[in-house]
Amino acid sequence: MQLCWQNGLLLNISLRWSRFGDVREFQTEWGEVFQKCLERYHAREDAKWPDVPLAWEGVSFFSRHVLQELRKLPHGSWLSYKELAGRCAKPGASRAVGRVMARNPWPMLIPCHRVLGSDGRLTGFGPGLDMKAHLLHHEGIPFKEHQRSFAHEIPDSDPRA
Repeated sequence: MQLCWQNGLLLNISLRWSRFGDVREFQTEWGEVFQKCLERYHAREDAKWPDVPLAWEGVSFFSRHVLQELRKLPHGSWLSYKELAGRCAKPGASRAVGRVMARNPWPMLIPCHRVLGSDGRLTGFGPGLDMKAHLLHHEGIPFKEHQRSFAHEIPDSDPRA
């Protein structure tokens, strides 16, 4: 996880695969806080991501509304693009919500990996579908495969029912 800051605001988070023992650098006051959150997350504990100041400048009103609504989604839960659009009072805006997810600058803080197709199908994710599948599996969120075969599939019925 790489954090990019400017003037005390978190501009974005980049996720990438790493190997055990990769060098850890804490160049900001938040580095160690995020490292501890990541360790809790990987230990399957509540990460309790910090409420850091985000760089909302340049984020449209609609995008901000979608991202703030998604941030309320509890750990271990998922919803569809359509459901998220409905929660934002824009029931026909599924594709627009998808575009917001594609540009989410703060993955993990705003868990766009928990947004799936209406049938629970795995869909796009900036850091890659393998990472999205890993995060969902780690959180115990079932999903259906997408183009490639993933071992974690949901039953035909919605598991939230």
